[in-house]
Amino acid sequence: MQPPITLYRFGSIMSLLGVALILLGFFHPMYMYQGNGTDMVYPETEWQIATHIVYPAGMSTNWSFVLLFSLPLRAAFFIGATSAIALFRELSPRLAQMRRFAARAGFLIQFLLDVFVFLSLSLALDLSISMGFILMLFGSTFTLIGISPHVKSQ
Repeated sequence: MQPPITLYRFGSIMSLLGVALILLGFFHPMYMYQGNGTDMVYPETEWQIATHIVYPAGMSTNWSFVLLFSLPLRAAFFIGATSAIALFRELSPRLAQMRRFAARAGFLIQFLLDVFVFLSLSLALDLSISMGFILMLFGSTFTLIGISPHVKSQ
């Protein structure tokens, strides 16, 4: 007989919750800034920051920045897929190790990118943190909690 789902698969459910928050945060505005001398507030998502703010209009996009900004999202897709598999069957030790690496790397890259972009943009713009910034960091934290070896998903 299987234990109740809340105790048996807590790690996988926590990871899936974190992935959902990361996906929501990726498409919500990360930062809001005011235009020069206007009262208009402009929201910027993470994708817009990767493609437009790093290289403004009229210049070609640097795809290495786009790849770097998309790594936390790619890690979230991998963690989501392996967590969904872990709901129904046990993961192999190698796949579980890769999932832990993806969660740690995604959290580290997301945190460093958020801090770097916030510091670099706040020097030039009147910048405030928006919902996407918070959702991405909370989602990355939840995936770290869900994949930790002390939280049993099997």
